[in-house]
Amino acid sequence: MAKVLGVDKARPALGALVDEVVAGGEPVVITKREGRVAVLVSYEEYTALKALAEGKAKARLHHALREIRRAVRKYRLPVHLVDEALHATRGLR
Repeated sequence: MAKVLGVDKARPALGALVDEVVAGGEPVVITKREGRVAVLVSYEEYTALKALAEGKAKARLHHALREIRRAVRKYRLPVHLVDEALHATRGLR
């Protein structure tokens, strides 16, 4: 189970907490008055979690694009409308 510390207690112990987490210890949950606000994890754990999240986001995107393609075929819409919409969306970044 993750260790839970208030930010006031975590601050002076940050070096030791980092050493614990890097050595394979459990994540450390940091709290403030409003509740849980951050988690200290090793960089290895962070990159694994980020890759997992990106993979899920890509899967959701591919699913949405498949549904759009089905709708385009079903309603016999011109494909160029979808292409224009995608290009417009890319411009919003």
